[in-house]
Amino acid sequence: MDMQSKSRAIDKVYKRRDRYEIPEWQREEVWSEDSQRKLIDTILRGWHLPKFYFLASDTEEGYFEVVDGQQRLSAIWAFMDGDLTLDTKSAKKHG
Repeated sequence: MDMQSKSRAIDKVYKRRDRYEIPEWQREEVWSEDSQRKLIDTILRGWHLPKFYFLASDTEEGYFEVVDGQQRLSAIWAFMDGDLTLDTKSAKKHG
């Protein structure tokens, strides 16, 4: 197995979100909206996030299974889709 470490901008991951598959064995989305907002605040502050782990698809080039990071990706996508808003304090700071 060939392992690689790459940096990707969150907006690029978001634009290609249709290429990331959540495997059936992953748990359901369990983070509360408060936890999701805290993650977005962390990102906006420029703090580091834990690594995401993906497995390249065996069947389609450029597609990936999400091994670790589903909850974080879901929060990021919800925020970028406009389905998750910042709390008042974060909105004032980052607005």
